[in-house]
Amino acid sequence: MAETDTGERIERYWRDEGTLSATAVAQRVRWQLEGWLQARGEGSVSRLELLPERLLPDDGRQLDLWSSTSGLPRRTKQGLARLVAMLGSDSVVVPRPGGGRSARDSHVMEGCVIEEGAVAGGGPGGGVLEGGATGGRTRSSEDSPPWPGSIPAPSPAVVLDQPTPVELQDSEGRSVRVDGRGALSAPPSRCGLPGGNWSGVDSWAGPWCVDERWWDPLKHRRRARLQVLLERSAHLLTLESGQWRLEATYD
Repeated sequence: MAETDTGERIERYWRDEGTLSATAVAQRVRWQLEGWLQARGEGSVSRLELLPERLLPDDGRQLDLWSSTSGLPRRTKQGLARLVAMLGSDSVVVPRPGGGRSARDSHVMEGCVIEEGAVAGGGPGGGVLEGGATGGRTRSSEDSPPWPGSIPAPSPAVVLDQPTPVELQDSEGRSVRVDGRGALSAPPSRCGLPGGNWSGVDSWAGPWCVDERWWDPLKHRRRARLQVLLERSAHLLTLESGQWRLEATYD
C-alpha cells in the first residue's frame, strides 16, 4: 500500500511461491512505483507499507527433468511479474482453453497472475497454463461439452477479428456449396484469397456444420466450416449466407 503527498491511496496484491528475497521485494516495489507514477503523473509517494496477507510453509518443490522447480523459464516469469506489477494483472493476459464451436471460442484470454511457479489466468477457476509442483487446471468440465460442429485439433495459430471474404471454387470454376445434409456440391479445387491471389487446393477436411438457435428467427445462424491446405498455407474457411470467409490460419 502506498500513499502520495496528495492523499491518494494505492494498493496492489502480490502472489508468489513464498521465496521472495529482499532483492526481489525491492525490485517489485520499484516496478510497482514506476508503474503507478507513470500512469498518474502527479504527486510523489510519501508512505509505503508492505503487509503479508498470507504465509505458507516452505515444504520444498518437486524438480522437473532439468532440475527446475517451474516449467516457465526464469527470465520469462520475471518479465511477466514486472509487467503485472507495473500495469496490473488485467493489463497482462494469457490464453487458456475455452469452450465453443468456433475457432475464436476455443481459447479465452484472462488476466495474468504469477503464483506457485506458474502463470495463471485470473478468471474463475484459475486456468493455470504452465503448472509448477502441483500441476495446473487446463480445462473445466463446463468448458468441455460435446460442442457438435466444433473444429478438431489442432487449433489455428491466427484467428481473424473480422473474417475476410474469399472464393472457393471447384474444377469447373463454380462456387463450392454445402447442402442441408452437410455435403459439398463438389470437391474444392482452388481458393481466391484476399488481394486477388488464387491458390490450388491440395487437400481439404470437413465440412463441419453448425445450426445455432434454430428456434429463434432473429438469431438463427447456419454455418459450415472447411479446412483447406493450399500450396503454401492452410486455412479455416466458413460458409454463411452463401459467402465463404477466411476465419483462421494454421501454422
